[in-house]
Amino acid sequence: MKKCNTCGEKFGPLKSRQAQCNPCRLGKRRYGLNKLEQRALLEEQFNECIYCEREIYFGAETKLTLAVVDHNHSTGKVRGYACHPCNTMIGYIENNNINLDRVKNIISPNF
Repeated sequence: MKKCNTCGEKFGPLKSRQAQCNPCRLGKRRYGLNKLEQRALLEEQFNECIYCEREIYFGAETKLTLAVVDHNHSTGKVRGYACHPCNTMIGYIENNNINLDRVKNIISPNF
């Protein structure tokens, strides 16, 4: 097993050419955050979804508690961590230009 140059955790076979584990390498490429930075961001959020405040974790067994990077699809800017359902909902709203004022009026007209 090799040691990741970023987080120090063991990963993959010794013959691997990678210097970093996948969470550090892919996280840095996709979101600009290695594994240590990802963990720090989630801890800053008190392990809660930024939208519904449900407790979330890396590698959770259910999608309800799975921590997912929430980011702006146009700019790539990371907003924080969300639970899978909230991240899916926000992505759908963002990608389909849903008018939230209209939705709010339909759901609760007396709001």
